Amino acid sequence: MSRSGAGASSGEVLRRCGVEDVHDLLKIAAQGDAIAMYNLSASYDSGMRGLPVDHKASLAWAALASMVGGHVRAVNNVGYALKDGEGMKADMRRAVPWFARGAVLDHISCIWALGMAYAVGSGVARDCDASGVRADRRRAHSVRLDGRRRHPARGRRDARR
Repeated sequence: MSRSGAGASSGEVLRRCGVEDVHDLLKIAAQGDAIAMYNLSASYDSGMRGLPVDHKASLAWAALASMVGGHVRAVNNVGYALKDGEGMKADMRRAVPWFARGAVLDHISCIWALGMAYAVGSGVARDCDASGVRADRRRAHSVRLDGRRRHPARGRRDARR
């Protein structure tokens, strides 16, 4: 489920907050902290902090982080885990509502996944009009503040012309 993007590693963020071991992280997550839940999800997904690789536990913590705390990266990760079948059978029908929730929150990866689902009819009825709306939103996200376009495959780098 590691689709969170760039930034400080979860370990760096936790050390800054005074969280060193998984037991502290579990306590904080049990108190309803969405970031701790998301970090537990990442830890189970990759086997960090002495935890075993467990995709089902990773999915459960990501779902909690998204539902309880509104963590948008967790919404994205749940959608992709369901789409790709990490720890279970792939099920695009179950993934689409997660991508739709992330698209409403303007997560570009969710917008793209939902647009593709509508374009090819994966998990939803094929709808080129809905796919076009998603494509327009993706294009809007690919324009930098200075008006130049980003190359979609390279994220922040400019497209070579």
